[in-house]
Amino acid sequence: GCSSSIKFCGTLDGDGKTMMNAVINSVKIDDVTQQGAGLFVYADAVIRNLNINGFVVTSYKGKGGILVGQVFKGTIENCTIAKSKIQAVNASAESPNDGGGNGGFVSTIDGAESAIINCVIRDSDVSTRGDITGAVVAIAKGGTISNCISEKNKITSTNKTPGGIVGSADKCVIDCCQSRNNVITANNRYLGGVVALLNDATLINCISTDNTCILGESNYRTAGAAV
Repeated sequence: GCSSSIKFCGTLDGDGKTMMNAVINSVKIDDVTQQGAGLFVYADAVIRNLNINGFVVTSYKGKGGILVGQVFKGTIENCTIAKSKIQAVNASAESPNDGGGNGGFVSTIDGAESAIINCVIRDSDVSTRGDITGAVVAIAKGGTISNCISEKNKITSTNKTPGGIVGSADKCVIDCCQSRNNVITANNRYLGGVVALLNDATLINCISTDNTCILGESNYRTAGAAV
């Protein structure tokens, strides 16, 4: 159900219009800062035909997306993001990598009925403090990512697992996606032009081209053009 006061349910059709220059931070509930951030923090919804330009999103301890933090059952279709930024902040210097899971469109999609279709992100900065980030989605636990393009972005994990399209993919389908001219950086390991970490997922007809992949010094340096 849609019982949470910070969950969006229903349909948003942007009709091709552009939202510009918003600054978004993690919300507080009862004076407690919540993990995650985005235009919507949580969504069980259909969001389509919406363009985003010049957003800056700061997510407390990660798990944020420029459009949606977490999608449990929904579809994002025909949307674009340009010249935007998502970053993570932590509660303390003692946990420098406790801020993973930021994604360009979405932090996490969870469930077979979720989908991101025909979406484009370009000229944007997607970063996370810790593990797992992706230009389209950081963590895919089921669902479909289809016909999406990531182009001319900076995709950075301070620890590991940044992907040109998806950071970590599990029980999902990634179909006909393109990752091109991105700079993808990890200080540790698991870096991929399309997907950084593929676990029981299907990758079909995807392209990684002209990406720059940068790995820091580590005993476990693992990078791939696609995965």
